[in-house]
Amino acid sequence: MSTVLVFNTVLILVAGFALWKGGAPERIVAVSFLAAAGATRLAQYGASGMFEDLELDILVIDLVLLALLVVIAFRSDRVWPIWMVGLHGLTVGVHAAKAYDPGIVSWIYGMALGKLAYPMLLILVVATIRHRRRLTLYGTDPSWKRSSASPGRLRRNGEPGI
Repeated sequence: MSTVLVFNTVLILVAGFALWKGGAPERIVAVSFLAAAGATRLAQYGASGMFEDLELDILVIDLVLLALLVVIAFRSDRVWPIWMVGLHGLTVGVHAAKAYDPGIVSWIYGMALGKLAYPMLLILVVATIRHRRRLTLYGTDPSWKRSSASPGRLRRNGEPGI
């Protein structure tokens, strides 16, 4: 079985599980992973000599995914997105290494990009399981942080907040 088929199977199973049982952050990341994988496949379609040079189109996809993971890490009431940002930051770092040293062997470049996704998928599975556990134990699991008082909110004494 090819590595692409194995990865796609694992991705679909993990994303399906997160979409079925996860909270909002887990579902958003699952959809984002599916979209990034699809966009990467489209970028690779018909390409010859993959990973010989810096894959700029895949770098752009990875940067967009990294930006989304950073937003989720800041806004969600979860710890696991921080780990996702770190791991996907390594993926972007692999692109930076190839840009810095184009002599990096193509199969190492491609392998490093592909294999960093597996721990991220494992984190998504664990995050979804933990979300379900918190729902069972506490009956609720807030997905997003509550923001501090905005300028338009009222204070307890009824005066406008600053």
